[in-house]
Order: sequence, then C-alpha cells, then structure tokens
Amino acid sequence: MNCLSYSGNDCYKYRLAKTRQNVLKDIYKRCDDITLKSPYPKPKKRENTRLKMRFKEAIRDAQEICTDEGAKSKQCHLAWYEVDELEDSMNRYYPDQ
Repeated sequence: MNCLSYSGNDCYKYRLAKTRQNVLKDIYKRCDDITLKSPYPKPKKRENTRLKMRFKEAIRDAQEICTDEGAKSKQCHLAWYEVDELEDSMNRYYPDQ
C-alpha cells in the first residue's frame, strides 16, 4: 500500500523569505547610514588661484578702462560685464563663500 501525502516546505520557504527580508533591510540600512553619515569626508575643492587672480586683474582693468574711456563708454560696460561673469563663476565654484 502506497500512501502519498503532500508536505510542503512552507517552513523552509518562510525561513528563506525572512532571511532575504533581513538581509535586504540590513543592506538598505547600511546604504542609508553611509549616505547620511558618510565615514569618508567630502573631498576639499582645490583652490582655483587662476580664477581669483583673473578676477582681481579684471577689476583693475575695468577701473583703468573706465578712467581712460569714461564711465559711460561701451568698453567700460564690457569690462565690468567681464568682472560680473567672473564673479558668477567664482560663486558657482565656491558656493559656500
């Protein structure tokens, strides 16, 4: 006499699902911890001395042009426009300052 019965591996499947759930929770928790409290400090931006020097030089040039050509001349306007563009570049490069 042969007797067949179905015994599902529900216990095994349940433990497998719980293990998978715990592993995934741990992975996502570690990822959140790393992004919120990074163990690695942010890399410091290198000083862009060329940009700063060019900015100072552009201010001097604009002042000279405006004294020579006059404050209402087109060259004076363009020189100060260049200073403004360099200042915007510095603000993008150094947003904290």
